[in-house]
Amino acid sequence: MPFETDTNQALRRMRRDNEDAQITVVGYIKPDGSVEPLKGDEAGAYVQDIGTTLGTDRYSSSALERRAVVKDSNGVMLGGDFLNGSGNTRFLQLFDRTTVPSAGAVPIAVYHLLANGSVHVARQIQFEQGIVWAISTTAATYTDPGAVTEVFAMVLFR
Repeated sequence: MPFETDTNQALRRMRRDNEDAQITVVGYIKPDGSVEPLKGDEAGAYVQDIGTTLGTDRYSSSALERRAVVKDSNGVMLGGDFLNGSGNTRFLQLFDRTTVPSAGAVPIAVYHLLANGSVHVARQIQFEQGIVWAISTTAATYTDPGAVTEVFAMVLFR
């Protein structure tokens, strides 16, 4: 299946699974890492904001990243979508901490993030310290992939 189809399916799933959240989708990641704007009915998809009604917050990447602190205190990750914009297979790691991980840090959850693919985390995960995600070149412990920025993330949490 072509990359664009997989990505558009992931975006549609993200909108469906988070139908009560306000999500504006403006494009998708192409295999070369560039962003292709959506056109026609796909552009500017909008659904109602869950943030004020259920106390849910949303973290969204504004550009490609390799790691991020979603929340620097205890909380619950309600779900998330991670889109890999590179031709490199990586491991998406989730950490219960307040800062980005250093080499050798052990994640609480790991997902295989295929080259030009996506991962949908569809379960609630409790974090005692903070919610942090990172991409790694190894699964068991954090190995920084270097000065690369490869992933767009959208995480719902409280």
